[in-house]
Amino acid sequence: MDQLFRKYQNYVVDMLIIFFTIVVFPGLLISLSRIPAIGIRPEMFVHIFLTGLVLLLALYRRKIPFKLKAVIAVTGFMFIGYSGFFSIGLSSSGRLDIVISIALATMLFGFKTGLVLAIVNTFLVSIVAYLQVGGYLLHNIDFNIYNYAARSWFAAIYNFVAMGVVVVLLSGFIDHLLRQNLRKLAEKQKQLRREVTQRKLAEEQYKELSETDPLTKLYNRRYFFNKADVEFARSKRYGSPLSLIIADADYFKNINDNFGHQTGDKVLIKTANILNAKLRPSDIACRFGGEEFCILLPETNIIEAQNVAERFRSEISSARFDNKEVHLTCSFGIAQFKETDEELSHMVSRADEALYKAKKSGRNTIISAG
Repeated sequence: MDQLFRKYQNYVVDMLIIFFTIVVFPGLLISLSRIPAIGIRPEMFVHIFLTGLVLLLALYRRKIPFKLKAVIAVTGFMFIGYSGFFSIGLSSSGRLDIVISIALATMLFGFKTGLVLAIVNTFLVSIVAYLQVGGYLLHNIDFNIYNYAARSWFAAIYNFVAMGVVVVLLSGFIDHLLRQNLRKLAEKQKQLRREVTQRKLAEEQYKELSETDPLTKLYNRRYFFNKADVEFARSKRYGSPLSLIIADADYFKNINDNFGHQTGDKVLIKTANILNAKLRPSDIACRFGGEEFCILLPETNIIEAQNVAERFRSEISSARFDNKEVHLTCSFGIAQFKETDEELSHMVSRADEALYKAKKSGRNTIISAG
């Protein structure tokens, strides 16, 4: 942003130099044309000097450092303003030149520099006013002739137009810079919102991938045990009931072999949806591995867990799949938390043994561990 601002500052200074190069020669001629009306004045020599200086600046503007060009531009306006004040007093248009020098200094060097220059100019103008009011600074000009001379009015109009162009140039620069920065800010805000949205989506996707099974959308095994360990510790501490169900799809390999793995995946997804639909918010279900599912039921004793497993078994066995030839049943093993359990794995082992017995007893059945 600082580089962009400096770029436009340099652009404005160069435009001022080019503008002065265009108007300085007619301005010099107008200044010299006043000689018949007011005689040779000191400001005319200032105009000659500034004409040569502006011409050199225009020729070598790309080689001159920015700060030097900026200082010359600001002091140039001040010289023009004060030469007019000292020569013809308040009749001069020097007030506008001095005001422009302050505005230009503020834009090119910052608020503090502009403030200091404003204070200095106020002090200097006060001195000029004191010298003129006190009679220490006299002007050998016949203002009646000067005010009614066509050359004087032409010079005044020319100065007004020239200063007007400078004001428009400075104002246009500020307006252009503000509009451009506002557009860039709006674009940055849009880009930032897009990046934030994309980041949130990425975080949600990462969280989902780290917590859930990509096929069934149930919790994965690692995340399941993280949450289950918390519930196990709570039950062990407070003695609250806790039950664990392990479900296994019967003859699932036959489904894959006879109907293909895509059909097998659909069967697993529908089974997971049935399990998930029957759970409470506090219950935790995961895909345990392959065609096995594990469900942890906090605040649930063995009898209640058997009722839950029966609802699972009944709905799965009556489920209809896209391929009407596919039929699925599940076997269930249940274990309840015991005070002698030191780890969650002890409950898992008992539920797994109960599941093994359910498989051996004909499948599509429920066995609870003792």
